[in-house]
Amino acid sequence: MEENKGYDEEFRPNPLKAAAYSLIFPGLGQIYNGDTGKGSYYFVLGFILVISAYLVIPILLYFIFLIYNMRDAYISAVKKRKGE
Repeated sequence: MEENKGYDEEFRPNPLKAAAYSLIFPGLGQIYNGDTGKGSYYFVLGFILVISAYLVIPILLYFIFLIYNMRDAYISAVKKRKGE
C-alpha cells in the first residue's frame, strides 16, 4: 500500500500553467511555482502599475493636450496679429 505518495514527491510545476497564472496577473505564476516572496513582490508591483495606469495616463494626456492647446492658441494669435 502506497501511503503519502503525493506528499513524498517533489512538486514539479507545469511551466505552461505558471505562465497562464502570470498572464492572469503578475506574480501568480511565481506563487504557483513556490516563490512566494518574488510572487508577492511582483503582485504588489503589478497592482501599483495597474492603479497608476488609471491615474497617470489621463493626467499625462491632459497635460499634453493642454500644451498643444496653448501652442495652437499662441500660433493663431500671432497669425491674426500679422493679418494672416
